[in-house]
Amino acid sequence: MRRPSAAAPAGIGVAGAGIVAAAVASVLPTAVLGYGVGGIGFGLQATVVRTMIQRRADGPLRGRVFGIWVATDMSTQLAGYLAGGAAMLVGARATLTIAGAGLCSVSCAAAALTARPVFRRLQHEQP
Repeated sequence: MRRPSAAAPAGIGVAGAGIVAAAVASVLPTAVLGYGVGGIGFGLQATVVRTMIQRRADGPLRGRVFGIWVATDMSTQLAGYLAGGAAMLVGARATLTIAGAGLCSVSCAAAALTARPVFRRLQHEQP
């Protein structure tokens, strides 16, 4: 993979799209397919981030960096608990649609941030 830093936001976007697809699905097989796509996206993102940590963190610091990553990743469980309260107020479909759209928004923002150095390099390389 040439640019793993671009694959992580792509995985988040795929996950968000899968969640939105499941939320708006009118039949169970379509919802299952949406969650399958979401799972693939989350799997891609998790694999890419862990690979980047292994490649970029120095040996003695790798355990600490992974600890920070796991703590950050697991703290997002709090968002799930809060979303449960929101689901009681506005309904499960609306909550899942909002969550999926939020992931897609985060994906776009992260993709823009990771693309900035590439665009800067391209501008310097033009004659």
